[in-house]
Amino acid sequence: MTEQKEIKSQSDDATYGPASPELYGLESERIRQTSGILGLLFGDASNAPTNIAGLVMLLIFVFGGVILLYPSAIPLPEYLKISTPIITLILGYLFGKKS
Repeated sequence: MTEQKEIKSQSDDATYGPASPELYGLESERIRQTSGILGLLFGDASNAPTNIAGLVMLLIFVFGGVILLYPSAIPLPEYLKISTPIITLILGYLFGKKS
């Protein structure tokens, strides 16, 4: 019988990997130092415009839901006249963006 030796690679003992807490901490510290407080909310320069557009669209939908559920000074048709062009502008930006 041939004796099989168990080969243990160095990666088995390593604590650095794709989901490593150490690397995550280093990366988040780098982002915090280079991007500031707004960078923590919206991401780095390559992702920030998309994240901000998504946040604005989410807020428009939330306010629309509030207007539907509770009586307000702005009637729903007037709100839709204001918000529809903003939503289509955001969708045009998100889907028409060149990478």
